[in-house]
Amino acid sequence: MKTVAGNLSDQLLRKSITRILRDSELCSMGTLDPRNRPHINTAYFCYRGLDDLEIFFLSDIKSSHCRNLSRNPSMAMTIFRTNQSWDAPGRGLQLFGTCSQTEGKLARKAERVYAKRFPSYARWMSSRKKGEKKAGRTVEILQVLQVSITATESIGRSRVWRSSIRHGDHQAKKSCVKDPISLF
Repeated sequence: MKTVAGNLSDQLLRKSITRILRDSELCSMGTLDPRNRPHINTAYFCYRGLDDLEIFFLSDIKSSHCRNLSRNPSMAMTIFRTNQSWDAPGRGLQLFGTCSQTEGKLARKAERVYAKRFPSYARWMSSRKKGEKKAGRTVEILQVLQVSITATESIGRSRVWRSSIRHGDHQAKKSCVKDPISLF
């Protein structure tokens, strides 16, 4: 496996990240329980931005991963198309960051982004009574601090591109990709 440091200003890398996010609807999320044992959960997600990448997902506030996140906000997430063939080139994202419940204006924005991506969610929400809409459910946000893109060229050969994200200043960790086309 070859690892390459990257810069989010590179258009080919941005295009690859956007394509993976757009073409995938499910994510796997890893958290740690109170005994530091791993816990994994799968959820539908939506996203906003790329420079300050934020991933939103709906969750039950009583779920194991929400309870885990209330104690330790660190989260790892994978995103990839679930219909990739084993013997074909594969692509996916590994995201690392901190996760928290959205509130107020951000929660309303996240729900609009989620409803746009999943129209059936919007229809379901519009059919609910006002008090039922929030009952037991929350929108969580993962603020991504590091992105890794995995591109498997053939069986046994893969490349990983990594970049750090500093929220607020729209700057990725400075480094360059010598041959980004060979990654994807």
